[in-house]
Amino acid sequence: DALIASSIEIDMRAMASDSTQLLFLRRIREIQLDHASWDHLVCLRLESQVGDGQMTTAIDIAPRDGIAMGDKSDRSMILQEILGMSQSRKETRFQTCSHEGVTVALPLLEDPPPQRVFAFLPIRSVGFRFAVQSAFHLTASRADLHRSAENTKRRNAVARAFLKACQGNAEVSSMALKYLGTEPADSFWFPVRTAILAGLQDLACVMTDSGPVVPRSCLLRGEDPVAAWVPESLLRDACGLQFAVAGNPREAMHDLGVKTFGFSELVQCLHHNAGGWVKTMWGEPLRSSFFSDLYGSLADS
Repeated sequence: DALIASSIEIDMRAMASDSTQLLFLRRIREIQLDHASWDHLVCLRLESQVGDGQMTTAIDIAPRDGIAMGDKSDRSMILQEILGMSQSRKETRFQTCSHEGVTVALPLLEDPPPQRVFAFLPIRSVGFRFAVQSAFHLTASRADLHRSAENTKRRNAVARAFLKACQGNAEVSSMALKYLGTEPADSFWFPVRTAILAGLQDLACVMTDSGPVVPRSCLLRGEDPVAAWVPESLLRDACGLQFAVAGNPREAMHDLGVKTFGFSELVQCLHHNAGGWVKTMWGEPLRSSFFSDLYGSLADS
């Protein structure tokens, strides 16, 4: 009995560290577990669900000694006591969206962790930082998906669900490249990444100092030293473009076809406003460094 309780506690702690698992347990909305040998009680809750909107998972851990456990049948009273005595509370919001029997869940976190594919229970990670849920056909070991026509159909709906989530929420759209994660190691999932990248071309998903913009409206500064001297306002006025901030995932930027600042943009900046940029820099204390980088860039072009 003690070994079973210990094993359950370990599993609960693991679930507490990965709250995405609570999202797809069908009708389960709350789990409370305790055992006489435990020092703490753990409560995991799925707090809200509004159609294809946001869902929140909440995990509370409270000291056992501070909670009256006389009538265990009164779950609501125990829950209120756990919430009142909670020493550790972790809440995670998810933006969810569904399309043709497939649901995606995107954690609304600054740095979303890698997520897994689910068939109500977790299967495996494939490289994305958003979770995918559907009634996939699984291998006998539950470690992977059958490469069936039905699973292919469901896989092909993932990108549409993801893009719908981005189109419906500007916060999600601005983080789309982070959610995209790394290129899938399994070729079965390549079409999902390809379709998402194609759909993101018309969404404001690349972060700049003034906010997210569509990929064709921005540039990478690149390694050319003269690019570091180009003010954001000059690039915008001369070229109609903005510099992408360094935090954008470089692999995704490359796959989106975002260009790097080069000779064409430099010439436009030099010609803009009758050479106003060069005239201004001539009066700056660091003009020697600026003109050295400028001449070096022109010589290399």
